Amino acid sequence: MLPMFPYLPSYTGPHAVGTIDIEIPISELHSPAPLPDNFDIPTIKARIFYPCEPVKKKSKPVYWIAEPQWDHLEAFYSFLGASSRMSKAIAYSSWFLRSTTIPASRNAPLLKPSTSNGRWPVMVFSHGLGGSRNTYSQICGSVASHGMVVIAPEHRDGSCPTTFICDAEGTNSRFIRYEHISHEPVPEVLYQRSAQLRIRMAELGFIYDLLLKLESGKEVSNYSKAEDDGNGCQVLKSFTGQLHVLEDGKIAWAGHSFGAASVAQFVKSIFWGQPPATKAKGFKALYNLPRDQKLVSQITPTSPLVLLDLWAFPTLDPQTSWLLDRELPCYSAPEPKGSTVLAVLSEGFYKWNANLVQTKKMISPKKSTGTEPAHIFYAQTSAHLSQSDFGVLFPWLTRVVLKAHDPDRILRLNTRATMEVLRQAGIEVSRTSDIDMERTTPKDLTKEAKTELSFSDEDILSTTANKIRGWIALDLDKEVRPGEGSNLESSPDAPPVDVVIETEIGA
Repeated sequence: MLPMFPYLPSYTGPHAVGTIDIEIPISELHSPAPLPDNFDIPTIKARIFYPCEPVKKKSKPVYWIAEPQWDHLEAFYSFLGASSRMSKAIAYSSWFLRSTTIPASRNAPLLKPSTSNGRWPVMVFSHGLGGSRNTYSQICGSVASHGMVVIAPEHRDGSCPTTFICDAEGTNSRFIRYEHISHEPVPEVLYQRSAQLRIRMAELGFIYDLLLKLESGKEVSNYSKAEDDGNGCQVLKSFTGQLHVLEDGKIAWAGHSFGAASVAQFVKSIFWGQPPATKAKGFKALYNLPRDQKLVSQITPTSPLVLLDLWAFPTLDPQTSWLLDRELPCYSAPEPKGSTVLAVLSEGFYKWNANLVQTKKMISPKKSTGTEPAHIFYAQTSAHLSQSDFGVLFPWLTRVVLKAHDPDRILRLNTRATMEVLRQAGIEVSRTSDIDMERTTPKDLTKEAKTELSFSDEDILSTTANKIRGWIALDLDKEVRPGEGSNLESSPDAPPVDVVIETEIGA
């Protein structure tokens, strides 16, 4: 039976998950690279998911709709295209969404790391258009439940429905609304997307510096006091000496849609730096990182990279074409291999010919001979929204409108593949449960079931046969499978949600 109200299921890993909402003033952080001219943001906002001690006393719920809830709901419906008056009306009628909670414990004590080096591995997750620090809580929380600290920044580039900027008293001093940008493939539009990428990358640079400060024990202010129950400062202090961020190549970078494009361009910008003087004409860097910065050495050929439904359009700016032509860092090693890179497509993006071609180009090696390619899969009967919380929260909507099924299972497949790629990158994460591997199917995720674990999950990355229902391995060569890129009418400039609807309901 379907639940009456939207809800988010428990995470599948062996660890309980804690979460803390943060907003850090940039005056207390160091930007590794010069800030872009359009960067006018005084704070960095994010939600951190982490393995925590089992909580005996129930904490205050972590609501999926952030405060102020009415404003966030109204902005979300406006993002979907409703008029101002209609957005207000729908927001007030969506009272049931206000009580939807993230299944993590607010400001719970950090669990002592069980890894051999005594530190938790770390992932940074970048959201897509219409997303926020909360809208990928299922994938971020699931990864955290397998033994990682995951930090999900809320980008202030105009891609959130709305994002509030707090002051030192925790008061919302101003907000940034969603910026409606055309999807025409003309220079002016592509420049606007690059401007957004520059803000996103500056924020990711600040996030990296924040991780270093948390690891070193340096105290930072948290303006997100509306979410604080008195334990938030203690949680941030508890990260001291507990984060595996000092070793080069060990931070994982992940994102969905625009977020996937953001982290791909971020790691490439850092790894490749500036073009030679002979090829620099007309080039405008997205992230101009001085080569003496620690972040330069952090990005290596073994840096894990997880790209969910990568939206390639923002990477096509003519001013950044030199960067687009560079390979991912994984292919620059003496023995190039893409085993630390994962791309997962929804069925809509798998059928979107123009985007599929560009995605393959971005993650393929220049020379296929002797090179192990990146992992690339697509999940049948999935939609673009299936990799965010929306598919799980509104399964009836995605099933009827987008013809997508089993949203919870789709997210578990994404989590399985992510965890196995991390293992191949030498990241110590927990084993995969038999429930996730579909060896047992109890009605509820019991405590006993969580202990039934397997050391590895090779089948999820297998390319020799379709060992997992609806999980299809793709090739990075020129071979085209039946149905692959079959939606030839979808132009490369189509917005992600529109192309999914075109593909899946035949609009």
